[in-house]
Amino acid sequence: MRPTNPELDVRELTPYQSFKLTGNKKLGTVVSHYGLEYGPLIEGLAHLHTQLKKDGALVALVHSSNSTLVRNNKAMYELMPSLIRHLEKHVYNLYTSILEARGKPLGKQAALSQRKLDQLAHTHRNNPTFKRSNFVPAVRHILQAASNGKKLEARQVYNDFLNNMKFHYAQMDDMIQAVEQVKSADHLAQAAEKAGFKRVMVQDVEFPETGEVGFCLQAIK
Repeated sequence: MRPTNPELDVRELTPYQSFKLTGNKKLGTVVSHYGLEYGPLIEGLAHLHTQLKKDGALVALVHSSNSTLVRNNKAMYELMPSLIRHLEKHVYNLYTSILEARGKPLGKQAALSQRKLDQLAHTHRNNPTFKRSNFVPAVRHILQAASNGKKLEARQVYNDFLNNMKFHYAQMDDMIQAVEQVKSADHLAQAAEKAGFKRVMVQDVEFPETGEVGFCLQAIK
């Protein structure tokens, strides 16, 4: 799935892939605190290399697949396509049918959409990832606004939630793909060397209090 609005597609060009200082100035040091994952890793490293001065330094923390944040995001990433489909089909069908009915009984298609949404909520009733998605509160808000005849509010909440869901799905897709590229410290070191960096050193790092696990990359242009 890709956002319909190109401005929401973080895979076009993320800031660290495209930024440049004015007057062709170069950076002496780049420090990244778990930022490289939010864009294509290889292309991003290559661009950072071009923006550094000679002998400039790169210091970056990068998540590994064992990081709590990555595991949580992967669970959400795997759930989101189903939530987006339900939003685009059943939530849209139900809230527009409620607006059109104006208090009268709903038709068969609307009733079917209601059952599908109930089934989704029942299936994931004990799923913490589903709860973190805020799907139920958002849908409840949309349907209540529609029931009260607030067409603009229902439409706005629906569009905002759907667009945000697609945006975060695309963002997590970049992160997960980047993390999956970094299978080990050696893999990350090879990626930095391929981008042109020298004196590359990669260490394993772990922060038990937050569950963040990954690598610390240090390299020189």
